Amino acid sequence: APVVFKGAGVLGSAEERGKLAFSGQGNAAGAKVDVRLEAMPLGPARPYLRGALEPPLVGQLTADVNVEWQAGAGAPLKIDARRVALAGLALGDAKAPELAAETIEVRDARIDTSARTAALGSLRLVGPRLRLDRDADGHWNFARWQASAASPPAARAEAPVPPAESASAGASAAGSGPWRVALGQLALDKGRVAFSDRLPAAAAALELTDIGAEVKSLALDTTAPAPFQLSMKVGVPAGPGGRAA
Repeated sequence: APVVFKGAGVLGSAEERGKLAFSGQGNAAGAKVDVRLEAMPLGPARPYLRGALEPPLVGQLTADVNVEWQAGAGAPLKIDARRVALAGLALGDAKAPELAAETIEVRDARIDTSARTAALGSLRLVGPRLRLDRDADGHWNFARWQASAASPPAARAEAPVPPAESASAGASAAGSGPWRVALGQLALDKGRVAFSDRLPAAAAALELTDIGAEVKSLALDTTAPAPFQLSMKVGVPAGPGGRAA
């Protein structure tokens, strides 16, 4: 008989707290679990992200997700996310983040690793902001987002793969097929992109503001057209001398 479990609690620090609740059942053959997060702060996850992400990351995660796992070849996994929302996202300095958004919300997302399908009912971004900078030495700011390793990994000698095993692996990979990804609706409101390039002799800068976009019925495995709308304002910020800084 499957083991039935459930739990709830408050996670985070005294300054940042969120609620977690889960319930489900499972045994050696598989498991099903419902997970609900309410305003879960990303701050406490910083120690775990430190090895992969250099700038500080803040925000609050709210989610209502069902996960189903089965034992067996490939360990098939099904994820049914009724709603996943990230509020107050900011990457980098809190006063001048390099990446930020008021809200990023996904609804009715279903992922099936066995069928290799991913379908999102809707994706909405409100107030996304992105800052792209290249300094005089040619370094982009986003190149610093990934934490650099202390030392490169040592080279390892790979054991030769017997021809029979190699052919079998190739056939297995070919039989798996590509992923099918579909998006019912994408909506973007109040977007902004700030770009500056100090590498050329005459520095360049550009600002895209009030970016709005809407895309419907987008599928990556088909050539069928997807209707879309896009609007924005384009400006060139002036520096002290009247030129782009």
